Amino acid sequence: MKKLLVLLAFFAFAETFAQDTISTKVITNFIGKDKFVKGKVVGVRKSTETNLITLNIDAAFPNNIFSVVVSEKMLTRLKIDYNKLKDKNVVVKGVIVNGKESGGLPSIINPQKFAIVK
Repeated sequence: MKKLLVLLAFFAFAETFAQDTISTKVITNFIGKDKFVKGKVVGVRKSTETNLITLNIDAAFPNNIFSVVVSEKMLTRLKIDYNKLKDKNVVVKGVIVNGKESGGLPSIINPQKFAIVK
């Protein structure tokens, strides 16, 4: 029964994500919007001060165009090892910000959903 519920939740997430997913190429058109964003993790950095992990998506620093800031606690809860995220395709859902809190770079901070996809 538990496996069935997990499977149903996965398909509900996949269906929703497929309908409303954007790429990082058009990210600046959606500042302030709650969106699914799909891309490849090309850089991973953990802050020693805050235990927050910054993922550069589709382009590495200093040419990065989009980042995701997520807590180590969230990734642990999802059983995702942040050290193994590089070169993985991910989908995240959250409000895209572009301001002081993200260093002027389009970002999703504390995503509502986070998944590794093929």
